Amino acid sequence: TAATVAMSLTMHRDLCGGGEVLTGDCFEGNNNRCDDDEMLLLWKEAKTLSGHTDVVNCVSWSGDGKMIASVSGDKTLRIWEASSGRQISCLEGHTDIIWFVSWSGQGGLIATASSDKTVRIWNPVSGKELRILRHKNRVNCVSWSGDGKKIVSGCSDHKVRIWDATFGYEIKCCKGHSQFVRCVVFSSDGKLVVSGSMDKTLRMWDAVTGKEVRCWKAHSKGINSLSFSPDGSKIASTSSDNTVKVWDVSNGDQVHCFAGHEEKVLSACWSADGGLIASGSSDKTVRLWDASNGRAIRYLKGHTWTVGSVSFSQNNMMIASGSSDKTVRIWEATVWVQSKRMRLK
Repeated sequence: TAATVAMSLTMHRDLCGGGEVLTGDCFEGNNNRCDDDEMLLLWKEAKTLSGHTDVVNCVSWSGDGKMIASVSGDKTLRIWEASSGRQISCLEGHTDIIWFVSWSGQGGLIATASSDKTVRIWNPVSGKELRILRHKNRVNCVSWSGDGKKIVSGCSDHKVRIWDATFGYEIKCCKGHSQFVRCVVFSSDGKLVVSGSMDKTLRMWDAVTGKEVRCWKAHSKGINSLSFSPDGSKIASTSSDNTVKVWDVSNGDQVHCFAGHEEKVLSACWSADGGLIASGSSDKTVRLWDASNGRAIRYLKGHTWTVGSVSFSQNNMMIASGSSDKTVRIWEATVWVQSKRMRLK
């Protein structure tokens, strides 16, 4: 299965010289041999999606893996067919830069966050704007609860807000950050919200009461993105300190620190099986990491400017990335079988 192949990381490390990152769509110059027949994933750029006229700030896969949503400084939300790269729709309504897009796992709705001080909820099939959640300041990020009933937003006023997604009213306002909130995410069970801020801290909130559960300094510079592991036990955070860090949700302890990006890391996401973490950076690369030990597996080059967002498909076999070069790129894994004593080209 795709999940099994995605977890075949030992073979990746053997072929990559103990975790050396590789570039391109082949393993040129690697003379290592395998002792047994094993499977590996070769990642390469499959499609470039062009249409946005400004920086692509965020990308998100639909739950069924058939579509990708992207948002941009051009104030539009665009929906793409993943298989063909065709633009399905271009949705307008925001009056300023859109920073974030989140696709609900239930019901297939989309939420977007913008500098126009709103979160907007969309039906991507009809293209209709369903609700507007009004804020008093720029909204930097938005995320759905797993059941699709709540939305959490993070703002430039340093606050985290939890909303009823059906009726659009504010449930809780969580105060504690001392600088603007860059990223928010619900735990898989919907009981917790975690937020990251330019104040360098991660804060965990009770999603029902809005009370702060835990706060810790996570990075030496501002935090740019957050992602829960599929089993809900860990959080990955990225920062302008050029690192990705993994944290234990139960106690806030650091589990891993991934170092390798040459500039600030703006986004990270887990594969659906929890085996991989992908990250995007101002160094123009997408990097893949072994989530279990923090080893670099490889990096993907193609974007010509900052990679601000990365998102795994549900089958673990594709990654979408959004960039300041105004494109969305789809990276696809090809399954190869390495026979005994066969050299890879």
